[in-house]
Amino acid sequence: MNQRRDATDSRGYARISGVRQLADAYDAFLVDSYGVLHDGGALYAGSVDCLERLRALGRSVVVLTNTLRRASTVSREIEKIGIAPRHYDFLVSAGEVTYQMLAMKAGQLGLAEDAAFYHVGPPRSRELLCGLPFVETDSLEECAFLLITGLVPAMEQMSDYDELLRAARARGLPAICANPDVVAIRAGKRGGCAGTIAVAYQKLGGDVRFFGKPYPEIYEIAIDRLPVTARSRILCVGDALHTDIGGAQGAGLDSLFVESGIHHEQIAAEGGTDPVGFLFRSRHQRLPTASIDRFCW
Repeated sequence: MNQRRDATDSRGYARISGVRQLADAYDAFLVDSYGVLHDGGALYAGSVDCLERLRALGRSVVVLTNTLRRASTVSREIEKIGIAPRHYDFLVSAGEVTYQMLAMKAGQLGLAEDAAFYHVGPPRSRELLCGLPFVETDSLEECAFLLITGLVPAMEQMSDYDELLRAARARGLPAICANPDVVAIRAGKRGGCAGTIAVAYQKLGGDVRFFGKPYPEIYEIAIDRLPVTARSRILCVGDALHTDIGGAQGAGLDSLFVESGIHHEQIAAEGGTDPVGFLFRSRHQRLPTASIDRFCW
């Protein structure tokens, strides 16, 4: 019996009440962090219990996040919230992928190993390239590429970056984006983030290389660390249409959409008999394999 297909109804995807309904259909679960397991400050009810039950069944559990910090740092941060290392097998972050790609494939990215970079982001994100030979500079004239990690303090509006991005584009500087997310929720308010700035640079004609979901490297790094299993036995869990669900589909993997995450207000506003399906179709997004209100057993 294929639980995935048997549960699918006329909507084109399965609507489930608990992850237990899919547990036998998959060997590995690639689970988003923010918006699925926690809200940035507190755990969502039932999320850790779900992780524990999956691991008790012998399933591989991977935290797959677009957080721009390195995996070890993210692991420490989520442990403070209540997600301990015992709750998952390993963690892959967009920041870790960025670091690894720059460490091992700088030449393929067109960058010299000692290239100077101009950092666009909060001060704490400078640690991302610690241990690599790249040199930070505060001069666009001296740098070889932009490293985009998020919003600069006191520069909360996208218009604040117009002059900087136009100057970088005039010099033909490539950019590395360490978090493709285009929307972030801070203290309940939506705002821009690294991906927002990077997309604005792209619109100016800038060359941007993104690392993280929905781009392939983060999935391949995770899959390479899993015990040997068919891709059809891997399920991606996330709350963002483009990065989580679109990324899973691009990687040839099944997906579980968490409705209570970043799109919950849009789903509530749609109403009707199938607000999730309408949300996906109205944004020309392929439907997920299944949908669930929140990540719970």
